[in-house]
Order: sequence, then structure tokens, then C-alpha cells
Amino acid sequence: MWISLLLKLYTVKVYLSSYRYSENNMTKLTFADTLKQYSIDIWQKILSHRFIMELSSDILPLNKFVFYLRQDHYFLEEFSRFLQSAKQKTSDNKMKEWLHSLYLSTINFEMEMQKQLLNSLAASASSPSNTTASYYEFFPCRTTLEYTSYLINTSSTGTFSEIVSVMAPCPWTYLEIAQKLSKIPIRNLQELAAVLFFR
Repeated sequence: MWISLLLKLYTVKVYLSSYRYSENNMTKLTFADTLKQYSIDIWQKILSHRFIMELSSDILPLNKFVFYLRQDHYFLEEFSRFLQSAKQKTSDNKMKEWLHSLYLSTINFEMEMQKQLLNSLAASASSPSNTTASYYEFFPCRTTLEYTSYLINTSSTGTFSEIVSVMAPCPWTYLEIAQKLSKIPIRNLQELAAVLFFR
């Protein structure tokens, strides 16, 4: 159960802190909402994915959690490159500043949090085969590789509007997942946060 608590905390903390969308901001995205409704079946499949269901039920296996962290770490490395490239595609200084702040948040907050989680997992591993080094092997699976390749290709050859359109679904769906998980009671959340992130 504790592994699900870690991931809940990670998901909620990262995406509710890094992407501070208010209800007002969300209602202004008329065109985006239209696109979301056009793909609502896929959207709902994301929110009801087995991984999310196991997570919300506190039955997520440890190996799935570690796999997720490794894949997300690889994604964030590529996403950082994507953001740096995207920044060069706009002349809007405010947008440049926002992209840069998102870049800093990614490398200094999200990736740092992952390192702390992986350190905690490695330290608690009981099997001799679960060495610390094994927790830091980041080999992308096919889906991760295809998505990150798509992001990098779009940031290199696409317009700025296309760049925004390919990056938006990721934080948006994570935001909704985080909002969903944040409504589920998490026992000892404050103690867990203190141990993992504020020591």
C-alpha cells in the first residue's frame, strides 16, 4: 500500500504545483475544450486506465511503480530538450519566460523528486538483485520512445502552435488525474511528505 501512497503524493504534488490552472483559466480554453470533447473517449480511457485504478485502490505493484518512474524520468529528460527548443520558436517574451520556468521546474523539481523516490526505493529494497544502480537504468519502452520522438520532431520542424498542441495533453491529463487522486484519503500524508521531500 505504501507504494501507492508515494505515487499519489508524487502525482498530486508535481502537477498541482507545477501546473497551477484555476477553474477560470480552464473555462477560457474554449477551443481546447472542444478538442477534448472530440477525443473524450480516449480521454476517459486515460483517466480510467488500469494503472490509475490500481493506484487509487492502493494495490499498485512495486515493479509497476518503478517502471513508471524510469519511463517518466526518460520522458522528462526529453521534455526538457523539447522546452528549450520550443522557446526558440516564439518571439513572445512572456511565453519564453513561461517555457523557461517550466524547464526549471522540470529539472529542479520533478526530476529531483524522482531521484528522492528512487533513492528511497533503492534503500528499502530487500532483494540483493535490487541494487541502487538498477533503479537508475532508464531504457525507454516503445510508447515512451515514440512519444518523445514525436515531441522532439515537432519542436524541431513544427510551428509554435503545433508545439503547444502536442505538449498540452500531457500536463492536462495529469492535472485531472491529480485532481482525481487528491480526493482520495491518504493516511499519514503529512508524515510521508516530511520524510520524502522536506528532510
